[in-house]
Amino acid sequence: MASQINPSAINTQYPVPGVNQSSSGFRQNFLATQNAFSECVAELNDLFNKVIVSAPLLYGSNSAINNFGGMQNSNLSLFDFALTISNITAATANSVPTLNFSSTAVANINITSGTPVTQTINIANFPQLGYSELVLQVESATVPQYLNFANVVVGGSLTTSGNIGIAGFNSSTANFAITTTNPYILTLGSSDGLNFTLSAPTSAVAKSATPTGIGLPGDSAGMIAYDSGFIYVCIGNYDGATTVWKKSAII
Repeated sequence: MASQINPSAINTQYPVPGVNQSSSGFRQNFLATQNAFSECVAELNDLFNKVIVSAPLLYGSNSAINNFGGMQNSNLSLFDFALTISNITAATANSVPTLNFSSTAVANINITSGTPVTQTINIANFPQLGYSELVLQVESATVPQYLNFANVVVGGSLTTSGNIGIAGFNSSTANFAITTTNPYILTLGSSDGLNFTLSAPTSAVAKSATPTGIGLPGDSAGMIAYDSGFIYVCIGNYDGATTVWKKSAII
């Protein structure tokens, strides 16, 4: 698109020095200048509302943050697009320090406690503009263990990807139960650093166990277990009283 600003409409040779001239020439030049500024404002506003910028555009109380306002993009090509990963060493003992986010990050959490412990997850400097992810690689030698995400979403919300329940995650308490010694991969994603989405762990598969009817703390809907004779499915969250495990014989 070519700019509609017409600099040639302004007569740079007017007025001529030492010559008595009509005021109409001044008016024409002022009008041409005004029209050029008006066109410039229109074109800049169009750009501010549509272009991609490398940082927020700030002027007074106005801010542009590239949220695209719901626009649809077609025939889009991205070049030199990459995922930057910086490792965050989280813990090898029984407490997880504050995870200081830098770009896209991976935190390694190795829980060594021999008894059930609730580890509180705290995150610092999570980006507030643009989508970012924090990947948690979690492993525990003894289960059950628990991760609590309530501090991550103070003033915001934590939902599961696609609002699909994740085995081991209690949305009312923001607690995630580690019920197998297999490594877990959890992903926290956010576009504003306030409202987060938790993805399903890679280890959310059937485990070898024989659960009781009411189960154990941390059992939640969607968990699957098996033994030599039965397959077990958890249909609710553990509350200490309700039968949440159902079983079917393996034929």
